[in-house]
Amino acid sequence: MGNGGGSSEKTKATERQLTGREPSTSSHASKRRRRSLRGEAMADRFFANDLPDFVTESEAETPGGDGDRPDAGLRGLLSLPYASLSDRFLRAARRIKDKARTTPPLYLLALPLVSCRAPASCSTDCSVRFSPLVVAVQVVEETWVKAGRQVTDYTLYTGALGTAFLLFKSFQVTGDRGDLALAADIVHACDDASRGLPRRFLTFICGRAGVCALGAVIAKHCDDQLRVTQYLSCFDEITITEKVPNELLYGRAGYLWACLFLNKHLSEKTIPLEHINSVAKDIIKEGRKLSSKGSSPLMYEWHGKKYWGAAHGLAGIMHVLMHTELKLDEQDDVKNTLRLTGNVEYLYRAKAFACFLFEKADELIAEGAMHGGDRPFSLFEGKAGMAYLLMDMINPSESKFPAYEL
Repeated sequence: MGNGGGSSEKTKATERQLTGREPSTSSHASKRRRRSLRGEAMADRFFANDLPDFVTESEAETPGGDGDRPDAGLRGLLSLPYASLSDRFLRAARRIKDKARTTPPLYLLALPLVSCRAPASCSTDCSVRFSPLVVAVQVVEETWVKAGRQVTDYTLYTGALGTAFLLFKSFQVTGDRGDLALAADIVHACDDASRGLPRRFLTFICGRAGVCALGAVIAKHCDDQLRVTQYLSCFDEITITEKVPNELLYGRAGYLWACLFLNKHLSEKTIPLEHINSVAKDIIKEGRKLSSKGSSPLMYEWHGKKYWGAAHGLAGIMHVLMHTELKLDEQDDVKNTLRLTGNVEYLYRAKAFACFLFEKADELIAEGAMHGGDRPFSLFEGKAGMAYLLMDMINPSESKFPAYEL
């Protein structure tokens, strides 16, 4: 079979992995597969890094530029005092919100809580407050109402559970119980859609564990103890077999995160500590097996290849393990793998990536050098995620990517 056929089969296999069903032969499914093929081609692209290893922040902002982007481009952004740069991130997030057909995540409801330090000459009206109900209607329109309140993709990553998660966050920020009730309805639909799927779909982000965990937490806030019990009972039915991988999206780390999420929001004893420690121990045991092949104390593979990233690899697993109680030797392996240095250059690199998106992303997408994502307004694949990143970078020491850190 030629390369095209192989890629097609790979795409179909990915679809089976996510949905547990045979791929559709509809024209819509064909379009999804073509977009996936374009995504595979994107994986082979890279963009030249012409930035220096480190740019020292200036003590004061240099006059110039259009009020949002200094004349010096990326280097100029990186040299800005962080307070000034965060103001630009804030304004950029608002522009993204205004340009999108649907509203970015309801995390932006926290926007009025952010103290804007823009100069008096700034034209942005920071006194504007967003109505939770108006924003909720806009967010839900594309993902829930237009779908006829039916769920085909129940996952947090790209599906309806992500909408419920955002509504729950909105409730946490605003106290609006309308958002909470709507989140409960969506999770209930996700519960129906995810029943009967293979038990290997066991993680918070891409599996049934996320539906059960988020459902139980939302039910608690709704004072619906019967639903809490039902969701927890379904969660207890999830089992981990030896064939389950270790990574965050589909593996043990993703299941472990769901356990920790329940204990944080319900009770520390909801999922017994012995069970959590047992899962963490298995993850570390598997990581030590592969560490003998390299210098890292822990290492993991995904489909036979070493992965370092946050979705299928080492970074995502480390994030979860840091939230568990480990023995001293296990703590050493995790810390030595992560290398907690406190080095400001690591913060700089996060800042540099945000500046790259701020300065270049729209241009690269318009030129076709980068595609805009299959779900262009979603949290994990769309511009809403960019807006969230820019908002998060206002206070980077407190930034917490959704479903990665507790």
